[in-house]
Amino acid sequence: MVALFRVNGMWGSTVASTVSGKLIPRLFSLISEGKAKGSAN
Repeated sequence: MVALFRVNGMWGSTVASTVSGKLIPRLFSLISEGKAKGSAN
């Protein structure tokens, strides 16, 4: 149970770092694009 939790935690942190490394910058760029378009309009 504990070993499973440890492996799951390691896998979860890897997924979290991948998501934060790829999706968050994309999300910020989308937000900044939306703000730029909104202010331009």
